Amino acid sequence: MIAFEKRKACIEMSAFCLHARPYRESSLIVQFFSEQVGRVSAVVKGAKGGSKKNGMLLPLLQPFIPLRIALTGKSELKTLVSAELNGQAFLLKGQTLFAGLYVNELLVRLLPEHIEYPEIYQHYENVLQALQHTEFLEPPLRQFERYLLENLGYGVPFVEVDVAGHSVGLLQATEYYRFVPESGFVRCRQNPVAKNQMVFHGACLLQIANDDLNSPEVVLQAKQLMRIVMAQRLGNKPLNSKLLFV
Repeated sequence: MIAFEKRKACIEMSAFCLHARPYRESSLIVQFFSEQVGRVSAVVKGAKGGSKKNGMLLPLLQPFIPLRIALTGKSELKTLVSAELNGQAFLLKGQTLFAGLYVNELLVRLLPEHIEYPEIYQHYENVLQALQHTEFLEPPLRQFERYLLENLGYGVPFVEVDVAGHSVGLLQATEYYRFVPESGFVRCRQNPVAKNQMVFHGACLLQIANDDLNSPEVVLQAKQLMRIVMAQRLGNKPLNSKLLFV
């Protein structure tokens, strides 16, 4: 384990580095996603100072590397005391690298600090594993988005509702629907294509709800649906996944 300062009373945890930015002349502020305490920010003192010790440190503070870290401090901003490898790194490159950075940025933007989300942590490890071993990025990304939203309390209600948002029953595979955020899906009474509306086929919605993303049409509809829901949660600030790391 690499120690950065004298050992103090601290808490150890499994974690991944999500985001890092310069802090003062030679330090970093790193956002970690941990299994035990969720998203947490920590100062890494002297990380860019050029010493032999710091040269060993920097390669660890990269995305997709399982770590065992120790943090100390009573304020919201902790101090990193030590870190070590906690498994094999997930090797993402090309489009899978950008997909992984997108996942990291979603966690940075959507997770509140200091709240543990063990289910999201497991889904995060699962999506990294899936991205590492597939050329088809869309299904694991869409599934992760859905799991993330559900665990944060923003899940999509896959039910049919009336125009007032009241539930009226199950979705029907043969019908077309408009999505009403936080309520469900309103059935289209007229030709939705003629009105150029964003519509969802009932059969596709049922497959999305069952994690059955095995056809191009279903994957496309899942992407369209997640874009609507994510836009609500992210607001007007765009994602900048390619610029996430310094």
